Amino acid sequence: MSQIEQGHRVRARTADDTWVTLRAATGVEPGLDFPIVWLLEEDRWEKALAEHSDAQRQALPWPAEDVELLKENE
Repeated sequence: MSQIEQGHRVRARTADDTWVTLRAATGVEPGLDFPIVWLLEEDRWEKALAEHSDAQRQALPWPAEDVELLKENE
């Protein structure tokens, strides 16, 4: 897994085995049972930046093993 950091665009595998593009509100963090990344939709990310608010407050925890860093042009 590539190094994921706050603000990175990522793709995340959903429960129905599809992929969605999201924004990382954090890097990989220890979860209760496994590592997680806090993720949120692009529009919520942009709104949090514009309002100078904490994006993680709006984010959802995602299993880190189901999150991949996107390349700049993806």
